[in-house]
Amino acid sequence: MRKIVFILGIASMLFVGCKNKNQDNQQQVENKEVNEKSHQTSVQYQGTIPCADCGGIKVNIKLFSEGNGYLKTDEYLGKNQTFTEEGHFEWDAEKKMIILVSKAGQKTFYKIDANIIIMLNSDGSPLPEGTAEQYTLTKIMN
Repeated sequence: MRKIVFILGIASMLFVGCKNKNQDNQQQVENKEVNEKSHQTSVQYQGTIPCADCGGIKVNIKLFSEGNGYLKTDEYLGKNQTFTEEGHFEWDAEKKMIILVSKAGQKTFYKIDANIIIMLNSDGSPLPEGTAEQYTLTKIMN
């Protein structure tokens, strides 16, 4: 009887040990994926654009070179609201324009000029004269 209890005890320790090892391996894989994503080559732009019913919208756009992905964060100042959006970006070299395409398929257009990007209208045309500087995001140097 003691031998059976002893064998069952060892078997359960081995089972628990294997299970913990699998969990540890899974955690290591997840940590590696997060680490790789955060170390991708990226360019980041930031600025505050006008808002009709708040103190402004602090916009942060991070463009990742690998996979042409982007992450956009809009923080509504004075309202304690933040929204994030992910998707991919396209580059129009002829127009020097970048197009953010959200996962939902919505497009946002920006004109690239040196170390800034300027938001454009929803059809990619320039904003009205004198308003472009209000919709300019500056490149953050890392």
